[in-house]
Amino acid sequence: MWFAARGGISVYDGAEWKSYAVADGLPSLSFFKNKKDEQGTIWTLPYPPTISVSYCNGTKRVTLPKPVSKDEPDNFTSFEITFINNQRHIAVGTSNMRLFLYRNKQWQQITPANGLLSDQVNAIAACNKQFYVAGVSLLLKRIVLIIV
Repeated sequence: MWFAARGGISVYDGAEWKSYAVADGLPSLSFFKNKKDEQGTIWTLPYPPTISVSYCNGTKRVTLPKPVSKDEPDNFTSFEITFINNQRHIAVGTSNMRLFLYRNKQWQQITPANGLLSDQVNAIAACNKQFYVAGVSLLLKRIVLIIV
C-alpha cells in the first residue's frame, strides 16, 4: 500500500513501513496523491499545488514537464491515470483552473470552452479507457479522448 503524506511517500508491504523523502529523490516534501497505473508504475502529484507529476523508473525519479500556464492551481481535487491505445493518459482536476490532461507527451488544459462543465473539477474517474469528470454542478460528463 502506498500513501501520499506531508512528509513524503510511505509504503507498507504488510510487515514493514518504508518512507521516501526529498533526500531519496522525491521532487517535493508533501504530496497530494499517488496512483498506481495499469502497468504497476507509481505516480505522484506534489502539494502545495504545482502540476509536477512524477514517477520512479526503478533507478531514478522522472518528472513530466509542467503544463504551460501563467498561474498555479489553488488546490488539486483529483488525479487519475488510464491507458488508451497503449498510451498513458493523466488527468489532474483543480478547484480553479479546470482540468489538465497529459497525452502524447504534452499537457492540454480542458475548459468550459472545449467541453468541461465548469471551471471547478470536483472529481475524475477513469473507467473503460475514458475519463468521467464531475464539475461544480455535480453532473457527470464524459470527456471523450480523441487519439490523433
